[in-house]
Amino acid sequence: MESMQFDWNSPIDGKKEEKPAFTSNHSYDYDIFVIGGGSGGVSAARWAATLGAKVALADFVKPSP
Repeated sequence: MESMQFDWNSPIDGKKEEKPAFTSNHSYDYDIFVIGGGSGGVSAARWAATLGAKVALADFVKPSP
């Protein structure tokens, strides 16, 4: 059985989508801000960073006494 490689940059339906042209006067320090450092938050942050995004992750941890 042949293993299949998945290309995260190609659309699922095979159609090439044009990226919208965003115009903004704002300057941001991060491309994505993830709230919650659980398994989903860490996974989302890692994937975004792998794709080249500047990522910030916030998580609340109750201080121990």
